[in-house]
Amino acid sequence: AAGQYSGTASPSCSSCAAGKYSGTASASCSSCAAGKYSGSASTSCSSCTAGKYLTNAATGVEALACADCSHGQYSSASSPSCSPCAAGKYLTDSATGVESEACTSCGTGQYSGAASTNCVNCNAGKYLSNAANGVESSACTDCSAGQYSGT
Repeated sequence: AAGQYSGTASPSCSSCAAGKYSGTASASCSSCAAGKYSGSASTSCSSCTAGKYLTNAATGVEALACADCSHGQYSSASSPSCSPCAAGKYLTDSATGVESEACTSCGTGQYSGAASTNCVNCNAGKYLSNAANGVESSACTDCSAGQYSGT
């Protein structure tokens, strides 16, 4: 039966273990692909929804198999891991696997580090010189004598 297997000369079928699956008339169970999970006696594997990543392939319940991506990270459905937004960008949608849709560039005069959920302005008296650096001492430069910059 589906979700079970039988070895050669076996008098009965056995259920596939959690994290494995089988179709009908199988002699063995197959492991779920990366980023997928299943409970015992499964006929197929399931994917984590976008914005989540797999933590436990051996359960049939998404709430136990998948976890939310960390702040500043995103993933597509069935992704085995999450990806951070690049420095100079911040996360706007964790439930997409495409950086151009998940991450937005910081506004003029703002910077961020990798995996950020927001951008930061340079302090007064400094101007932005490197938006893709998440540390103010490297992203912002002091104004020259006789010049100023507000926040």
